[in-house]
Amino acid sequence: VAEGERVVAAPCTVGVGTPGSLSPRTGLLRGSNSVELNGCALDRLLAARLARPVRIANDANCFALSEATDGAGQGAASVFGVILGTGVGGGLVIDGRIVVGRHAIAGEWGHNPLPWMTPQEQAEVSDCYCGKQGCIETWLSGPGIARHAERRLGPVDGRELATRAQAGDAAANAEIMRVADRLARALACVIN
Repeated sequence: VAEGERVVAAPCTVGVGTPGSLSPRTGLLRGSNSVELNGCALDRLLAARLARPVRIANDANCFALSEATDGAGQGAASVFGVILGTGVGGGLVIDGRIVVGRHAIAGEWGHNPLPWMTPQEQAEVSDCYCGKQGCIETWLSGPGIARHAERRLGPVDGRELATRAQAGDAAANAEIMRVADRLARALACVIN
C-alpha cells in the first residue's frame, strides 16, 4: 500500500474457541472456567464490536475436531480430545463430525466427580466453581494440581512441580505420580 492510501479490510468472519458453551436456549455462555464470561452473549458482543460475523465454539471441541481432521486422530472413526489446562474439558468427534449434544456439552468430562477416590482424596475434596464438589477439574486443572500440591510442598505451580520432580525431588515426583494416577482413573471412565 502506497503512503496515504486507505487500507480496507476484506470482510471476514471471526471464530473464537472458548471454554464453556453457548446455551442453545438462551445464547449465553455458560460452564466457562473464565467465570466472568458466564451469562455473556459473547458472540453478539464481539460481532457488534468488530462489525463482522463471529462464531463461538467450545475450545475442546475445536481441538478434538482439529486432531480428528489432520492431527493425531486423522482417519479414526472416533476421537476424544482432552484439554488439561486452566480447566479440564473434552471434545468428541465421530465420523469426522463433532458431537455437540442436546445441551451443547457432549464430551465435557471435567465436571464429573473424580472416580475411586482414596481416603486421603476424600479428605481433600474441594468446591468447584460449577457448584459441585470433587469435580475432575478441581484435581487435574493447573490451578487444581497446584492447590493440592501446596498442601504437601508449599506454594508451587505446575511448571515448578515438574522442574523439581525432574531434578530428583522425591516429594515433587510423588505429587506428579498422584496426578498421573488421578488422570488415569478419570480417563478410565471415558474409555469404559
